[in-house]
Amino acid sequence: MRRNTFYLLIGVTALILVGILYLAILLSWPALIQGAFLVAFLALYALKRTVDEPVEDERTNVITQHAAVATLGIFWVIFFLVSLGQVVISFSTPLGFHAPPPPGMAPLPPTQDFLHVGRLGIVQLGLLGLMIILYGGFRIYYAQRFGDWESDEE
Repeated sequence: MRRNTFYLLIGVTALILVGILYLAILLSWPALIQGAFLVAFLALYALKRTVDEPVEDERTNVITQHAAVATLGIFWVIFFLVSLGQVVISFSTPLGFHAPPPPGMAPLPPTQDFLHVGRLGIVQLGLLGLMIILYGGFRIYYAQRFGDWESDEE
């Protein structure tokens, strides 16, 4: 299999997993998406070994290392900020701990419109999507910087 075909299969697999996620939500069956994700990961890992062209060489390893470090450096700050916000939201709702209001301030009315656990899962999926986008952006940046797309090989 060619490398671009493998990358196309990754995209198709991701779209299928989105559909399975939707089905798992409709059926209220989390094991469906968990099992599907694990099977997809193992299948793609096995398919990676069938790629004829080199998927990794020294230059792509350097690009991957730089992109991973840059992604982690930015992502942990974003993740920490979002987590702090989630803690404040969670602890200021009926299911969380209610700190007493400051003197002279009326207590906030309880809100019932948060899906506490589901909301946290959606935020985490959003953060994972952000991580993938950051990593892809840094891969493009470092690939241009280190000349990964130059046609110096004949």
